[in-house]
Amino acid sequence: MGLLERIKNAIRTNLTDIADRVDEPERRLRQLIGRMEADLADARLELGAVVREEDRLNKEKAAAEAEAAYMTEKARLALRDYNDEELAKEALRRCDAAAERAEAAGREADLQRVTTEMFRAHVVALERKLEQARRQLEMVEARRRLAEAQKSIGRRAATGHELSIALQTRIDELDAETQAVHEVLAEARAEATGEDARIEQRLAELRAELRGDGRLSDGKGA
Repeated sequence: MGLLERIKNAIRTNLTDIADRVDEPERRLRQLIGRMEADLADARLELGAVVREEDRLNKEKAAAEAEAAYMTEKARLALRDYNDEELAKEALRRCDAAAERAEAAGREADLQRVTTEMFRAHVVALERKLEQARRQLEMVEARRRLAEAQKSIGRRAATGHELSIALQTRIDELDAETQAVHEVLAEARAEATGEDARIEQRLAELRAELRGDGRLSDGKGA
């Protein structure tokens, strides 16, 4: 399974079900958090790589545009100063070649920009989900400690009552925090869904444009 698919699966995970309906929820949550942390580290590295590739393509486009402008000026000088049509033609041919390279690099940069935006959106969503998972684990641990404390205290009702109140207060705070995270994540998920649809549409348009120009094969490529 690819990195993006793993991230999407993690984002869709129902943490409440794990906490409330699964055996050994602490172990399961810790495993999930470990996988999410590893995927987040990989995603950040991949994001850095696609950003660098986008920068490279933009620089390639700028260099080709500068060469095209230089060759245009060289053709102008060849005619004005030397009346040399052959030299001017050669300069114009090189200008056209540079302009084609600039156009191709620009289209590739646009396609790479879509990839960058997609990775960045997934990284942000995974960061939020990871924070939610950590809060969910903290709440499960607090509940376990409460149950253990109540069991160990036994008949010491007064002390047990005081401890129960203190732990329950903390659990209520964690519940409130988790609810807030749920709301933030719901908004992020709705935003990410719209962003994915927009990005996929842009990606399809760019690929169709590149295929129409013969600059992109039917395969996915590297």
